[in-house]
Amino acid sequence: MDFSSVIQPCLAGNEIPVGNELILKAHVEDSAGHPARRGSVIFQDCLVMGGPAPSAACVSGHGTWSHIITMSVDVNGNAEVDYGFVAHPRTIGFRFRYIGQGSGIANGDSAPMGVTWF
Repeated sequence: MDFSSVIQPCLAGNEIPVGNELILKAHVEDSAGHPARRGSVIFQDCLVMGGPAPSAACVSGHGTWSHIITMSVDVNGNAEVDYGFVAHPRTIGFRFRYIGQGSGIANGDSAPMGVTWF
């Protein structure tokens, strides 16, 4: 999964200045490197007690993965969504789920990744 801001990619360590917009990008391909030509991506963020949390909270079971949006992949296996702005310093965990819908690529989850606003 690739996380970047509208202006520039995240800094080292997936950091982004507070007030910058975050675009979540997903890319799906098979083991031979061929992009998924169909299927859906479900973008998710990690929540603890209804508030954004680092991905470690969801991985450990203390948090839950929350649905942001479901989007179809394009012919290059890509999907992206504007997550928006964050007004206060924090770290939020993200992942995406791929649903193959007969694409020949198995359903699965991306590795979780955190983005830190500073």
